[in-house]
Amino acid sequence: PRDAYDLVVCNAVFPHFTNKAATLSRIQRMLRPGGVMVISHPTGREAVNNVHREAGSVVAEDRVPDATTMNAMLVAAGFVNAEVTDEPEFYLALAIRP
Repeated sequence: PRDAYDLVVCNAVFPHFTNKAATLSRIQRMLRPGGVMVISHPTGREAVNNVHREAGSVVAEDRVPDATTMNAMLVAAGFVNAEVTDEPEFYLALAIRP
């Protein structure tokens, strides 16, 4: 539902969304104004992407975007105050619905 949540957390699932842009837009609508969206991975972006690449099959192209790309995706979805931490051992993207 629209304007229903204060917080949406996507932990270790974002690469598997088929249409990432549409998913972010939908999450943005689900949040109340001032609500926070979190995308996290307990391992770094490159580690996740390598696991998927090596696994092949249906997850071979499921990738965590780099910080610049993720930031652009969040802004395009209507989020503000986007912050992306892209470290070797941890990935975190935070953004707020205006």
